[in-house]
Amino acid sequence: ILHLVDTSLLSQHFKTIVQYDIAEAQKAYHAAVYKGCVVMLGAALEGIMLGTLQRPDVLMHFKVASSVPKPIRSIGNRDPALPERIGNELSFEDYKVCIHALIPGSNALGVDNIQDFRNAIHPWKSIQEPIKYGAFDRSRALHYVASLHKIVQALREWAPESLQNKSLDVRGNEPTNSNGITKS
Repeated sequence: ILHLVDTSLLSQHFKTIVQYDIAEAQKAYHAAVYKGCVVMLGAALEGIMLGTLQRPDVLMHFKVASSVPKPIRSIGNRDPALPERIGNELSFEDYKVCIHALIPGSNALGVDNIQDFRNAIHPWKSIQEPIKYGAFDRSRALHYVASLHKIVQALREWAPESLQNKSLDVRGNEPTNSNGITKS
């Protein structure tokens, strides 16, 4: 998973945060603190989703696409402050909605629903669904590790459909010539 994150299109800032969360999950796993492992995997997943939504190519997609996920549309898909607004105004649930809307087949990866990672932290979920959230053991932690691996791999391999045939610079802009005219 660390290699997938390292070779992804996430900004270095997100890579660092996500890799730290994964390292913390590994420490928890090796200490047999399996719920802690799953909670840290959930933190890593949130960072991966947020980092994906803030990638320059994805932000450009939001500006030019005819169909934009509802949470992005609701905060203004052409707003110059969109990256900050995504981080400040959208929730984990919104990130999940966006990822499912953007990446075809992401809800059919054969993994637990993304929300399961997040729900592992809530005590009420442990009371409501004790079999699912009440006790985390080694096999359940490994299941979440495998699920996160599949999700990270899918996000790493995905590119916005509207931009797949365009080359963009590191800020998500189309290349320009020395006169500032967009190359086509």
